Amino acid sequence: MRALHVATLLIIPIAGCPNPSGRFDDFVARVPDAARIVQIDGAPLDDIPDVTGDFLLGVSLLIAPDQPLSFDATNTLTQAAGVTTLELRFRARNWMDGAPVGDEITRSAPVSSAGEFELMFDDLLVPAAANPITGSDVAADLVFRGRIIDEHRMCGDIPMGLTTSGIDLAGSTWASVRKGGVLPPLETACPVAMPDAGPPDAAAAPDAGLPDAAAADATP
Repeated sequence: MRALHVATLLIIPIAGCPNPSGRFDDFVARVPDAARIVQIDGAPLDDIPDVTGDFLLGVSLLIAPDQPLSFDATNTLTQAAGVTTLELRFRARNWMDGAPVGDEITRSAPVSSAGEFELMFDDLLVPAAANPITGSDVAADLVFRGRIIDEHRMCGDIPMGLTTSGIDLAGSTWASVRKGGVLPPLETACPVAMPDAGPPDAAAAPDAGLPDAAAADATP
């Protein structure tokens, strides 16, 4: 019954929501610790891996983890005046044949010395053809929290997310893998064996990232 309830809410038309421009600010205001800065959780890197190029981005939503969304993405990593910036341009893919659908979206954010960043989206629209869960247009306000792993991979989670119909997307995950001569398999989360970034937040809940020098790895 719960699955049916979720699917029903996702199908609610997105056009009827009042004050769309203020919805994300209201959402952030309801979360006491929702700071709009990158929370550094990993050890500083000697060099930020250059992820400039074309990638395949996958998103696994908490409400339907076995029905991922996919996007064609182009990254541009730049450094100026001691600041590293990641620009991400992406477009949704048809969930059946991979054809591009909808508009291209561009976001940029500073990258920390540990290769971490946060991208914020207000009214991110996933076209019906790219939505394998309900086959309907869905819009959401959300935050992509990520880490550059190496030149070929980025990944992270969605610590804050809300569809226009009120579905909480927090806890969803994503990953982005560089394209080569052959389209890579779609990934939707950080590698399971990725080492811990420091002391665990709780038992069996290690952080993801590079190990701190003074902290043992908490990953099994």
